Amino acid sequence: MEMDKDMESYDAKGHYYIVKNSGKPDIKEPYFYNYYNNSDKEELITTVAYPIKHDAQTVGVAGVDIPMSDFQKLVDEINIYPGTQAYLVSQNG
Repeated sequence: MEMDKDMESYDAKGHYYIVKNSGKPDIKEPYFYNYYNNSDKEELITTVAYPIKHDAQTVGVAGVDIPMSDFQKLVDEINIYPGTQAYLVSQNG
C-alpha cells in the first residue's frame, strides 16, 4: 500500500483512511473531544468527511468538526405545531 506523504502515521481504521479508501462521504457518531487539552472543556461534536476526487480517483479527504450545539440551535427552531418538540437522534441513538 502506498503511504500518503501528508500523514504522519498510518492508521487504517482512522476516519481519514476509511473515507479515502471507500471513496464515500461519512458522518461520525457524535463524540466528546477536548480541543484545549483541558478536561473541563470537552465538547460534543461530529465529524463530516468527504472524499476529494481527481479523474475518478480519491486523492484526499476534506473534513470538518461540527459542534452538536450548532445542530441543537437548528432543532430548537423547529416548531411544526404548537406544543410539539423536535429531536435530533444519531443512528445509534
